[in-house]
Amino acid sequence: MTDSSIWQAISQKLASFSSSPSEPEAESDWQKNLKALFASTLTKFNLVSREEYEVQVALLKNARQQLNELEQVIKQLSDQLERSASQRPDA
Repeated sequence: MTDSSIWQAISQKLASFSSSPSEPEAESDWQKNLKALFASTLTKFNLVSREEYEVQVALLKNARQQLNELEQVIKQLSDQLERSASQRPDA
C-alpha cells in the first residue's frame, strides 16, 4: 500500500464514522485537513523509512563485526605481552 492510498483509506474510514457533509467539497476539505494533521503528527515522531532502517542495521552489523575483530586482536596482543613478560628474567 502506498502512502497516498493509506491516507485515503484512513480518511475514508474516518469519514464513514462522521456525519455526512452536505457538499462533496466539504468532504474533500475535511479529508485534506485530516491528511495534513496526520502528516504533521507523524513528522514529529522522527520516523525513518524501511530502507533507511535496513541501511542502519547493516552499518551496525558491520561495526559490531569490526569491534569483535578488534577485541580478538587486543586479546592476542595482551596474551603475547603476558607471555613475553613471564619469559623475561626478573631484573
